[in-house]
Amino acid sequence: MFVSWRKKLGFLTTLTLLFSSVVLPAQAASAPNIITYQGRVLNANGVPVSDGSLSMIFELYTASTGGTCVWSNSSATCATATARSVTLTTGLFTENLGDTVASYAAIGDSIFGDNAALYLQVTIAGEALSPRRQITAAPYALNADTLDGIDSATLQLFETGSSRTFEDDAPVIIGSNAALTYASGGVGDLRVEDELEVMGDGYIDNDLVIGASTSSTETITNAGFSLSGNDLFVASDLGVEGTVYVDGGLDVVGTITSGDLSCTDCLDFTELSDTLALDASTSIAMDGTEIFTITNGSSGNTIVNLTSTGDLEVQDGGSTFV
Repeated sequence: MFVSWRKKLGFLTTLTLLFSSVVLPAQAASAPNIITYQGRVLNANGVPVSDGSLSMIFELYTASTGGTCVWSNSSATCATATARSVTLTTGLFTENLGDTVASYAAIGDSIFGDNAALYLQVTIAGEALSPRRQITAAPYALNADTLDGIDSATLQLFETGSSRTFEDDAPVIIGSNAALTYASGGVGDLRVEDELEVMGDGYIDNDLVIGASTSSTETITNAGFSLSGNDLFVASDLGVEGTVYVDGGLDVVGTITSGDLSCTDCLDFTELSDTLALDASTSIAMDGTEIFTITNGSSGNTIVNLTSTGDLEVQDGGSTFV
């Protein structure tokens, strides 16, 4: 009765997407990934078969013959291809491929996004119909949910007066020679809530402010912090928990208040009005063979020489008085 299926089966494929002139909201609900497939089974005389049901398998392949199966009615990855019972009414049947409510495997977003051509293979009562039918334009509207293969759920929307979060589990790369520019007329901050890692050099034309307010405490930690080319200006207090090494001179305008201060050739009083004041609880301690010497900056002659043994020498023009 059904010997002429391959010759007498009608094909019609449509997509469950409707287009009209109605203006949709900016963020309309996503269309379901469902393809409505309709066919009719005729007998050898071209007459529709009686009402009943037949077992059928629906599969999507990447080629008209051979190729790779990427979806079946029982598996979203075509891991299995199990027949399902399809009801016929005067030979006509309508199936919504991908409708999970009707126990179809879901059609993933990548099916149409990753494959340039797809072909529908229909098997009725164990017999695969030939040729396969190519899925044409309408179902590929499912790919409108992606942009060059990127799902719309991962794209950022920017609206005036609204806040948006840019989030990605993988690295975000902005071209090999491109720049990320924060408009000079923009108002607001560019904030990084976690670590900001700069693999190359960082250039700042204006001020670098560390800390959200004058009362906040911020920390720079690493094996070393290097500054070259200009001055490091600290408007308020600078706290150092470790050791400060100064290769050149240390120029201070004002007062140095500290605990233990250890330095070699670092106290340089170049003006007569400069003074070194020790309060009642402060002392200068020298260990080993260290010598505390005051010299004349222009002549190089020693003025006061205090040795580690306690001897005090006072000189004038190279002559020792004490």
